[in-house]
Amino acid sequence: MEYSLDEKFTPRDLTPEEKTFLNALVTYTMPLEKSLFFQIADLQQHTKLEFSVNGGRFKGSEFPEREVLEKELNELAIMLDGFREKLWDDRLPEENWDLYEIWEEEWVRQNEKLKELLDNPEKRVDSTPMGVYYNRGWDSKVVLFVDAIEKRAKHNPYDTMLLMGMVLLHEYFHSFHFHAGTGAGDPPKCIEEPMADYGSLVMLDRVASSGLPIAKDAGNALEKALDFVKSKQLRTMDTAGYGFGACLYENHKKEASNLIALYANVSCLMNDKTLKKDNNFS
Repeated sequence: MEYSLDEKFTPRDLTPEEKTFLNALVTYTMPLEKSLFFQIADLQQHTKLEFSVNGGRFKGSEFPEREVLEKELNELAIMLDGFREKLWDDRLPEENWDLYEIWEEEWVRQNEKLKELLDNPEKRVDSTPMGVYYNRGWDSKVVLFVDAIEKRAKHNPYDTMLLMGMVLLHEYFHSFHFHAGTGAGDPPKCIEEPMADYGSLVMLDRVASSGLPIAKDAGNALEKALDFVKSKQLRTMDTAGYGFGACLYENHKKEASNLIALYANVSCLMNDKTLKKDNNFS
């Protein structure tokens, strides 16, 4: 596993246990359909890994006001309609109907939960980013914030290690979507983020049943990751899509190899600019 420490915001170095666990995740290969596979070691050819300190530099957004959230939900509905129209017009392969039907089903579920939160602000949960994915076309990098991860894990060394693995996978799935697909520079967060969570959960599930020395740790990481992703339904973020990842994993784990590959291949058709243009957004 290749990584560096941020020179300006320098964190502690990884422990031997963290290095062993993360390195095993980095080198594990998850085969997918469409002749694709997910492996962080392969993605590190173009996407560097850096550990840093957040220190309050990056903060979660406040939960949007009703009109903002309703606008996001409406835009997501229009986006799904646009995707369906492309399928009807044969601008997308027929096999993508499965992907559309799953997204529509999960949108209905999440729509109900988010609207409930509007009337129950005490249930909302804030969250400090534990990692980010940078992509400027020429500079692709994953950054993990050690301090934020430790805080979330309540400074428990074992839980910190497991959480590092989850964040690592999530951020590298963003890299995978960009580089394995056709490179949409501005994918809509309401779909991109839950698909990164979905892929991360599936990856941990595969490693947990692999028989590798870290299989038990991966199973523990999966359990904690699933709880965390479910909690995103209550997060104070700036997108209405958080929480889809857990629903996708619990209801569509068997279709993961196909769905992850399909998303990577069609994500370019769902970036914010083209969707707004297709649907006459100003």
